[in-house]
Amino acid sequence: MSIRPKNGAQPGRNFQSANIGNTKMTQNPASTEARRPSRPTDRRASRLHDLIVMATRLFNRQGVLATRMEELAHTAGMTPGNLYHYVKSKEELAYLCYLNSCEVRRAQLEEANDTSLSGRARIDKFFRQLLREGQSRTAVLGEIGTLKPEWANRIRRLQRDNVLAMQDIVAAGVADRSLRESDPFLTGIGLIGIVEWISFWFTNRLRYTRDEVTEAMLDVVMRGVTVDRPYEVDAVRVLEQPFPRLAIAEPFDKNAMTELKLQSFLRAAMDAFNRDGVKATSIDKLAKQLNVTKGAFYHYFNSKEELLFRCYERAIEFNKNVIPVEPADNNEHEVLMRRSLFERHISELGPFPVYNNVRALEGPHQQTVLRQLEESQSSDMNRIQQAVDAGDFRATDSFVAEKVRAGLINWFPIWFASGRFTPTEVADNHSDIFLNGIANG
Repeated sequence: MSIRPKNGAQPGRNFQSANIGNTKMTQNPASTEARRPSRPTDRRASRLHDLIVMATRLFNRQGVLATRMEELAHTAGMTPGNLYHYVKSKEELAYLCYLNSCEVRRAQLEEANDTSLSGRARIDKFFRQLLREGQSRTAVLGEIGTLKPEWANRIRRLQRDNVLAMQDIVAAGVADRSLRESDPFLTGIGLIGIVEWISFWFTNRLRYTRDEVTEAMLDVVMRGVTVDRPYEVDAVRVLEQPFPRLAIAEPFDKNAMTELKLQSFLRAAMDAFNRDGVKATSIDKLAKQLNVTKGAFYHYFNSKEELLFRCYERAIEFNKNVIPVEPADNNEHEVLMRRSLFERHISELGPFPVYNNVRALEGPHQQTVLRQLEESQSSDMNRIQQAVDAGDFRATDSFVAEKVRAGLINWFPIWFASGRFTPTEVADNHSDIFLNGIANG
């Protein structure tokens, strides 16, 4: 399906999973006002709601760390002193933005989970709410680690409950056969990954209307992109060495050993940045983890910000050689690429970064990474269009298809931990979603 330029979107009922809807907010400093900020009941609550909406937009655009209270106050049309009447700190405001986002997502899931509908119809209904005109904008939940522990834990718990809710809907669809057979856990996570990525890329300045974006996303999610549907992902050849490995350092080669130590720093740092966010990642803790002095850290990097930049540089360089063989066609490329990327994540070449932390970079560093990210996105869009032209993919909008594809990749480093599934099992599930879609028939 292809979409063109500009105008409008649409909505849906009750649902229970884990602790959704039952949690009390006694530890929230602005609990009664923030519990349902999307439905303000008085003037102060209304003003706080507007502040949360505005701050969410600003935090999404430039990150929590890079946003100053003075800037927030100016954008809200108030003085910093007035801002402190509503929140005690930027951290509290970020918490309220994250809390509101989880509540908005929960409400969307509850509204969509109408048990009179098939699982497929419920997911369709859910997606149609995401970009509905007047819908509260959700936050990119990339800096949860900057919050104090009890707030961070609460957001993670709510986020987890929303994932469980999506998994329940998928399970219902598999059971009623409106959705293709798949693991509801992995498919639910894949769908949430697509949804959470929307906050990172969607803007009203796109040349598409909200309705057009929604229809194009649903088209890819439901039907996939391959013309060979169902493409047998499991049948794709297994590569013994799915990615080029690092050279082994000679113990007496000083330069090689220095490079090895540098790679250790970058691996540990990227893992911490993915898990906890930039602000919550301590240089002291990283140095202790690697059994080196803090001085050794500053031998390699001038600052934590430079460390983050080097992590992105490293990942971008590795991603230039995603798979070491020539794929048979674009479908096989999609499968091998994702396997290689996910397996590499747990190898000595990993972890690969999420791009939610880009906003924590400063001026030139941020521009460099954003430019490289844009080049990568453009390259992926071109690859999708070439696959359409080659007859491997059906006619679809390459811009939106790339966003669905990216959403199925970017969330992996945040949630994945070795245990229940291997990286290849996750990769094949997500490749199946992208290539074949989730709908039955």
